[in-house]
Amino acid sequence: MSRQTAFDPARLLALFLYAHASGLAVTTFAGTQPPIDAAWMKRFFHALAEFLIDYFDPAFPARIATTYAEAAAHGHTVSSVSLMSGTAGRTSARLCLSPLIAGPPISPGALATFCSRANAADYHDGVASPPLRVGLIEAERFFTLVRQTPRLRCWLDDTPEPATPRDRGELIHLEDIADLLVAVQPAAP
Repeated sequence: MSRQTAFDPARLLALFLYAHASGLAVTTFAGTQPPIDAAWMKRFFHALAEFLIDYFDPAFPARIATTYAEAAAHGHTVSSVSLMSGTAGRTSARLCLSPLIAGPPISPGALATFCSRANAADYHDGVASPPLRVGLIEAERFFTLVRQTPRLRCWLDDTPEPATPRDRGELIHLEDIADLLVAVQPAAP
């Protein structure tokens, strides 16, 4: 017997973000957190999804629920993966994420709100996990990396991804990570 869970639009967006930005999260927060494991990732990306929906796209839950209901009405079994990889789900995610990726940088006040919400996140999914510790510097670095990753920009613009992993922005070499981190370091006073 399968366990039924309530429809959670933030969980759908969190899974999508996890698939596209988990490497950036590990790169940004490694060494500042307890071990970054699956429980940490679930909590972080769920808090991030809730923040992005509230801050950028309050219409996302209704839009994605409609997409889900339409698929179900046509007799399709829709998983969170197929929903977010299908055209309608990708369009919903694109509408939600485009202000983050293509818009102006997130304000310091919004960053503080995200940190506060992430640190207060109580999304355990049945797994005991230490609290998140997301600071302003790490949050700003993470959001900057998300905005500068070519793979996410190609996805947002619906353009073909470049041919090589390095061109796609995949962080496959330590020097790639170091280069990106240097690029987003705050200027020394």
